[in-house]
Amino acid sequence: MTTGANCIASFTTSFPVLINPSHVVTATATDGAVGTSELSPARGLTPTRCAPRPPVQVTTARDGPGRLRARVAAVESPVTPGNRLRELQVSATTNARLDVVGRPGDLTGGAIVPLPGRPGAIELVVRRLTPGQPATAQLVAVDDCGPWRTLVGGGPNAF
Repeated sequence: MTTGANCIASFTTSFPVLINPSHVVTATATDGAVGTSELSPARGLTPTRCAPRPPVQVTTARDGPGRLRARVAAVESPVTPGNRLRELQVSATTNARLDVVGRPGDLTGGAIVPLPGRPGAIELVVRRLTPGQPATAQLVAVDDCGPWRTLVGGGPNAF
């Protein structure tokens, strides 16, 4: 960075790792030869939304023969008030089809379900295709904090 004639410059940075918001950051500038400025005043950190990232909550329960009902919910935290779901992606299914309650169903791998209105939670039904076999669906729930990979389904006796 180059300063102006008054030797003042402003900058913004982000860190690729989580940093405790109670810590402070200082900066030092050098002129490339021998000169070094005194340290800047310590600055508090502004917490980044979604740091730490809250989980997406997934709960399941039997829903009749060969069916599981799943609830996928965005979780709010002190740094993510109002966190909501934006989209559900079905990455892959094994011996299963999915129905999102209130929407067109029979979803398999590759399906993308936009969630207009950004609900806090959605419910879906996992339907096992072959009785007595495990059935799973790999999902990506996208909330305001980004993608969260998860899995719903179960072994032969879960249904």
